[in-house]
Amino acid sequence: MSTFLHINAVAPQSLVMLCTPSDALPDMSAVTSSVIVCQKPTGVTVVWPVTLSSQTQTTLTITHQFAVGDVDVIGTYRCYPTHTVSGGQIRGEVTSFNVVGEFD
Repeated sequence: MSTFLHINAVAPQSLVMLCTPSDALPDMSAVTSSVIVCQKPTGVTVVWPVTLSSQTQTTLTITHQFAVGDVDVIGTYRCYPTHTVSGGQIRGEVTSFNVVGEFD
């Protein structure tokens, strides 16, 4: 995905995150579900559903297909994945992307 989206983008536009092991989550194949927690430029926090794919011990790809209302504000969006494992939930690293105007 590019580092920006146009305002009001919807599927097939998507946010794809490649997740890798950490000290808190050494085995990505232990993940049973995930979501993306996103803070919009207004400060509002939303939770986006994802599809898990390419899941191995060393990588996990998660994808959120944008829907109406997901990217409805111009500015920087900050997001992180939250993964569910048998012992609870593990938070991933923060990433960001920019939403620009229709004619930018």
